[in-house]
Amino acid sequence: IITAASDAIILINEKREISYLNPAAEEFFSLSNEQAWGKNVHDLTGISWDHKDLVKFSAKSLQERKDPVELEIVNEQGKHSTVEVTLSQVDINEEIHTVAILRDISERFRSAELKKQLVQDLHDGVGGNLVTIKLLSQMVVDGNIAQPVDTILENISEICDDSMLEIRSFMDILDAKEVTW
Repeated sequence: IITAASDAIILINEKREISYLNPAAEEFFSLSNEQAWGKNVHDLTGISWDHKDLVKFSAKSLQERKDPVELEIVNEQGKHSTVEVTLSQVDINEEIHTVAILRDISERFRSAELKKQLVQDLHDGVGGNLVTIKLLSQMVVDGNIAQPVDTILENISEICDDSMLEIRSFMDILDAKEVTW
């Protein structure tokens, strides 16, 4: 089960040394199990634990925190990733070890940022067009415009076409990115 898991699984001893990486962890950290053996888990993850108010990889902290913690980590190649870390305690040969399960959630964050940007762009583009349509139509109603009504209606029609084209473009972007929300 551990070797087939898609999440990175790390076994850590009481000295915070790595004693096992599953294949997903090997791939994630770009290290073999043998290369990681005996390394301090803090060094492997690139986190300066003293400067962050985060849960530490130790069995003692497990009593205080059971839910996943989000961390920004850096592998030895300098790749930054946001991960969800879940910790659990296990006794092996009468020694307390920590099992750390890391799930890369970087893509989830990128998708959320993309969604936020797309919504903002849609709001700015279509929202601006709707304000222009409202202004033009109100000017016609109030009689405060020198252009013929036919010209104003043609302008409004073009603005509507632009808005529909913009909405279609956003839909195409969403389809192309295969973003699921």
